[in-house]
Amino acid sequence: MAMGSWGPFVFQVSDRKMLALRDISRSAGSTWSTHNTIEGKPKTQYQAPKLREASGSVTLRADYGVKPRTQLEAMAKAAEGSNAYPLIIGGRPLSQRPMRLTGVSETWNTVYSGGELFSAEVSLTFEEYV
Repeated sequence: MAMGSWGPFVFQVSDRKMLALRDISRSAGSTWSTHNTIEGKPKTQYQAPKLREASGSVTLRADYGVKPRTQLEAMAKAAEGSNAYPLIIGGRPLSQRPMRLTGVSETWNTVYSGGELFSAEVSLTFEEYV
C-alpha cells in the first residue's frame, strides 16, 4: 500500500516491497528585517514567508524488495537534477507548491564481502519550489 510519493519515488509498504519514508519533519517560517533608529528601539519589518522544508528517512534493504545501490543512485541523481514534484504523504501534499529534492545523505550499514550493498539508511531533504 502506498503511503506517499515524490515524483518517481513511491513510498510504500507491501508484502513484496518496503520503501517507507519515516521520521518526517516540516518547517515553515518568515523573513524579517530590523532597522535601527536614533535614540529608540530598532523597528522590525515583515518581508516574506520562507520556503517550506521537509525531511525524512528511508531504510533500504535487499530483503525489503529494493536494490539499495540502485535506489541510492536514483535518489542522488534526483537531488542533482532540477525537477520539482508534489511531496505527497497520506494522500495529501506537504506543501501547496511542488518540492525539490535538495539533499541525499546515505549511510551504508551492511556490505557483503563481494561488495554487494545489503542495507543502507538514507536521509532526504526537500525544499519548496517557487
